[in-house]
Amino acid sequence: FYLLVRGEADVVGKDGRLATLGPGDYFGELAAIDWGASFGYPRLATVTARTELTLLVLTDTELAELMAGSTEVDGRILATAAARAAPGPGSRSWAMWC
Repeated sequence: FYLLVRGEADVVGKDGRLATLGPGDYFGELAAIDWGASFGYPRLATVTARTELTLLVLTDTELAELMAGSTEVDGRILATAAARAAPGPGSRSWAMWC
């Protein structure tokens, strides 16, 4: 799980650039909250730095502890993961940012 503290990064999917991330945005939540349940989410996008970045990096365990300690953080990250994983045209996949 990666939280951008400083800088900008592009999110690129199979259809091109999906978004530009800035401070406060995050990515990697799907992989981090897979809970080892073998959901096997494929990589939905690639994130590439546009500028020099400062990132806060949390392991899956650290993210789980953070989410367990805050219902607000838990709800926000789960909602983002659900939106980004939503299949099909017209879905909000990668449209929902922090």
